[in-house]
Amino acid sequence: MSAVLLVATCAIWVRSYFTGDEWIERSTIRYDADWAWTNERQIRVGLGGIGYEKWGALENAEVSRKIHALLAENHRPLAPTSDGLFHATIEPEYPYNFYCNGSHFGFLLRLGERPIHTFWVVIPLWFCALVLSVPSAVVSVRRRFRSRTRRLAGHCTTCGYDLRATPNRCPECGIDRPANPSRNRGVSLRR
Repeated sequence: MSAVLLVATCAIWVRSYFTGDEWIERSTIRYDADWAWTNERQIRVGLGGIGYEKWGALENAEVSRKIHALLAENHRPLAPTSDGLFHATIEPEYPYNFYCNGSHFGFLLRLGERPIHTFWVVIPLWFCALVLSVPSAVVSVRRRFRSRTRRLAGHCTTCGYDLRATPNRCPECGIDRPANPSRNRGVSLRR
């Protein structure tokens, strides 16, 4: 599973250098006829990074309606029935680059001040690929170590059955086992 996620992350990473993506979810809760509390969440992918922004603010209800209409005009809805979910393809740029400024290896965690409650987090996709490659590497090293340990102990490398009685074939799983190559190392075949 982690190998599939690693491949998908690498594909998104390469794609992010050619095109950017932005997903927006916007919801409004009306206080009265003039004011509304607006919550907005955004995910941006571009130039090797993925960013998430969440903010909430008290807005004029008319302004909130105009912004919602502008989003609907410039972004396409994710589903025909979704009123507040939008997606757009944008120019590739590092997410929230105006806050990252190329520092901290592309990482960003920022909390905003009142009256607009904001939260930003940016993670470079190379880090995501690195984290997703660790489980695959651990499994590979573990398999190799287990196979070597079993072979040196005289057991089947596949199932672990003791092969002292039948050294050339495993009676448990049926795998043919060649003569122990570790014993023949350094021995010349010439007479």
